Amino acid sequence: MGSLQFEIKGKQPDINEIQSLLGSVGGVKKSIGSRVTALLKANFTNLDNTRANKLGGKRTHTWADIGRSTSWEEIPEGVRITISDKRFRQRYQGGTIKPRNGSRYLTIPASARSYDKRAREFTNLTFKYVLRDGRLVPALVEKEPKAKQRKGKGLRGAIRESVVNSKVLYWLVRQAKQAPDPSALPKQKEIERTIIVAIEEYLAAVKETRKPATA
Repeated sequence: MGSLQFEIKGKQPDINEIQSLLGSVGGVKKSIGSRVTALLKANFTNLDNTRANKLGGKRTHTWADIGRSTSWEEIPEGVRITISDKRFRQRYQGGTIKPRNGSRYLTIPASARSYDKRAREFTNLTFKYVLRDGRLVPALVEKEPKAKQRKGKGLRGAIRESVVNSKVLYWLVRQAKQAPDPSALPKQKEIERTIIVAIEEYLAAVKETRKPATA
């Protein structure tokens, strides 16, 4: 998935109409663009501060990266804001994630040690079916050192004994469904209030520059 863009076009009062009537004092588009971008970045900072890695591993600060990827530019109709970090679209819109490049499985970290690491970075992993919530599921586990093993009774017994002595680093799934996260962006009303404040600031700046000079 690519970057996410959205545009703020002329509403009431019309952005371009204000600019054409009052001239440019920094520009109403600049006021709106910088204000709304600051609002988005503040939201991303809050998410970064409050959503730590549940597995307890080293933090990757994804939301901080998303904030740094946020920018704005003027367009003829108003302002375009771009969030270029490709991870944002998936988090905001959700959707199904499938393996790529010919892989059969997605690797889902199961340990703080494997969080934000690719399975290929480990040299001691092996594929096994293990018991999870009463079901046999595929996983990548650390290879067990050669040692005397107790005999299990049948396949389930052997697997149960194995998973007790093994550390699962990745769960393997055919696909994963990620729910959309509306909180990834501020609420629409908050964005609209920010636009109004930006326009009011612009108008106040214009008024200030047009005050008659005092003797």
